[in-house]
Amino acid sequence: FFQAGVDILSDDRLGRMNLSRRGIQRRNALVFDYAQRYSTPVVITMGGGYPRKEWDPIIDAHADVYLGAQNFLAQRISYDSSSSSLSKIS
Repeated sequence: FFQAGVDILSDDRLGRMNLSRRGIQRRNALVFDYAQRYSTPVVITMGGGYPRKEWDPIIDAHADVYLGAQNFLAQRISYDSSSSSLSKIS
């Protein structure tokens, strides 16, 4: 399980890790790379996200988790239109 909390974001009022949006994107990429390297399935769950004032940075950080997962999978899976099935890219 990847408990993809964003309360580590610098814009979060409860988190104290003070990571930038880019830092969280990097964390996400490290998790996806690890899963790929060790052929480990990943279940992503949302967590955290308590805005100081604006919701946009929190929502963007949550969205980045799932956009990052989609981008990660898109690089490794292709659609084989001739057989209408998914196949892994080597």
